[in-house]
Amino acid sequence: MNLYFSPTSPYARVVRLTLMEKHLTAQITEKQVSPWDDDPELGAHNPIMRVPTLVTDEGAQLTETLLIANYLEHRFPQPALIPEDRYAETLAQAGLGIGLIDSTVQLVIARKFCMAANIPKDFEKRRMNGIQRGIETLEKQRPQAAGEVADLACITVGTALAYLSFRIPELDWTTAHPGLAGWLADLNMRPSFRITAPA
Repeated sequence: MNLYFSPTSPYARVVRLTLMEKHLTAQITEKQVSPWDDDPELGAHNPIMRVPTLVTDEGAQLTETLLIANYLEHRFPQPALIPEDRYAETLAQAGLGIGLIDSTVQLVIARKFCMAANIPKDFEKRRMNGIQRGIETLEKQRPQAAGEVADLACITVGTALAYLSFRIPELDWTTAHPGLAGWLADLNMRPSFRITAPA
């Protein structure tokens, strides 16, 4: 399998963590690309030019983070990252993690390509309010601590919180939510999280 990724993409990090936690790295060839450039190889497999993109051994071209994670879970069921006894709960928390990533990425892109004065105030306020509500929800309903593997909830939520700290440090969510910050600190000690940490 070939994985097209960018090391700065939180979406790609979720897939890379999924592969590592499932012990599939030996079956993957990683191809680093920039989604901001018109990379012809990426475009040949994903006309939308987004990462991550996974090309399976059968030639299927999979895009969108949670769709790729779902494929890997069904194609390689062990170790399970969506436990049967917590199936809906894990997916709900994974969805919240992706939602946090979406809101953070939208803010980052707006700040990158717009002058600060040109970013609609309602746009920024809604994204920041959504992020705050998401963090408050996670403080009350944290994913279970990772055991032998980090499940999909741990992967997505951990990626979202780390990316938020990396890209919007002024939010300083860790001070107001020490329990959630401690949960993330423990998760960040896993080899897979250290290897893929944003930098």
